[in-house]
Amino acid sequence: EINTAAALETSFLEEFTDHILSMSRDEIARKYHLSFPEAETVGPALLIYVLLARAFELDHVKVTNTNLRDGLLQELAATDVWIEELRNQIVRSAIDLGQRYDFDESHARHVADLSSSLFWQLRSEHQLDPAYEMLLHVAALLHEIGGYISHRSLHKHSMYLIRHSELFGLGQRQLLLVALIARYHRRASPQQQHDAYSNLPRSDRVAVAKLAAIVRIAIAMDDSRSQWIKQVDCKLVKDRLVLNIHNTEDISIEQIAVRQSASLFEEIYGKRVELRQARS
Repeated sequence: EINTAAALETSFLEEFTDHILSMSRDEIARKYHLSFPEAETVGPALLIYVLLARAFELDHVKVTNTNLRDGLLQELAATDVWIEELRNQIVRSAIDLGQRYDFDESHARHVADLSSSLFWQLRSEHQLDPAYEMLLHVAALLHEIGGYISHRSLHKHSMYLIRHSELFGLGQRQLLLVALIARYHRRASPQQQHDAYSNLPRSDRVAVAKLAAIVRIAIAMDDSRSQWIKQVDCKLVKDRLVLNIHNTEDISIEQIAVRQSASLFEEIYGKRVELRQARS
């Protein structure tokens, strides 16, 4: 398993610790979904970190991904100051994992950026909570790591590696969703006979299908691995999603790939997908 760490500003940790210490055991247990013993000890544990940081005059504290409960991380993520830092640490953790398995980093980063762009532009269609964008981004970064095992059934190997790794800031449920999105980046669509998928709550199954459909389009837009498509503008026209780009390079390979990869998107969203090159 991967051992990752994040840097937390000491001043921010102090403020958060004060907040936890002001709460009762019952409030902590209820809000952060902790057991009563955990709720009783989390405040003093955080205070120890703060006191050590002060004693050694540290500006930042390194926090391993197993030392803070998911609920605390989610609370930290609710603040504008922390959310960008948390996101950066999650992405860094995912990239570290990808590098461990010799992924194509340029392609992975590009697909992740395109996936995020599509997510935000299509919010009226998928209607998913913004938190899902992070899961999509991480899945896009890691969708090909299964190639380290074998390019045959690569998508299934990617799912296996993700599920059995650790990523800073992601709990087991989130990690499973990332693994499933990566698993469905190609080949078969999500199926009820797939146990890991069928055992999810309906809302999670819907989210996985919607996000897998998006990542397939993003992957197709870099089918040549040239990273030529830097920006895409989405336009919804009746029963079509038109992806407008302004590149001057030949994108015929990507246009073919998008057509071939769009079946899941068309099934989930009910819209045909077209990749168009705007004329200058």
